[in-house]
Amino acid sequence: ASLLNKPDFSTGVDIHPSEDGNPGFLQFEYESPFDARSLTLFCAPVPGGKTSSKLMELQASEDGVTFIKISEVRRAGNNLEMPATVSFPAVKASFFRLVVPLS
Repeated sequence: ASLLNKPDFSTGVDIHPSEDGNPGFLQFEYESPFDARSLTLFCAPVPGGKTSSKLMELQASEDGVTFIKISEVRRAGNNLEMPATVSFPAVKASFFRLVVPLS
């Protein structure tokens, strides 16, 4: 969680597919449910300058097992100055995750 609250873009998180071939994801778990209405995501540059056109998916869950799709998220470029931002109707949940498609 400390990585998510730092305004330091020299650190980050790599998201890779699982060993069984499913898309990778970054999951957030909170003690109490809260209403989420938007997401701003800063994506690090992709080596070679190629940006994936595949959409990431933001999901929510009440139990951490069954997730529903909230919104699609598209990379906004290949640099940190262009965050991807999405807004959606409020969703109350304790678990959220960002699913990254297979390349």
